[in-house]
Amino acid sequence: MIDVFEIGTIKRLPLGTDYNNVVAVVHGLLHRCPAGTELVIDGTGIGKPIADMFKYRGIVPWCVAATAGIEQSINHAKRTASVPKLMLISRIQALLFEGRLKVHADIPEAGAFLEELRDFRVEYTANGNMTFNARSGRHDDMVSAAAVAAWRLSDGAGG
Repeated sequence: MIDVFEIGTIKRLPLGTDYNNVVAVVHGLLHRCPAGTELVIDGTGIGKPIADMFKYRGIVPWCVAATAGIEQSINHAKRTASVPKLMLISRIQALLFEGRLKVHADIPEAGAFLEELRDFRVEYTANGNMTFNARSGRHDDMVSAAAVAAWRLSDGAGG
């Protein structure tokens, strides 16, 4: 298990950026990373088609979809996982509480990431189910990205 989770780069693209450009930017970032670096993406919603776009470029990401359930399912061959959002978010909360989630202060988007963390809420539906989202009108994309990465780094999918 990783002791400290450090976020060394955050690249926030403008809303509405074409998915081909998103994949191209991430592809470029990966080429600057050490050999063997894994790409883990939020597979919820549009994530699976995005994963296919990466595969076309020769990158097979872990595609982690957040679910409302209580059990995770993992397909190692396809590098896909369905993980309860509760598990994803509680991991980030634990890292924050333990002081083990570090964000390099010199990253231009560090403040925006920390603001997303502050804006993230756990709410209950009329049926008593928990939902995890940003405050109304706010974004939580960076929190979701950090959550799936932390899941994988915390031995998600068995290493």
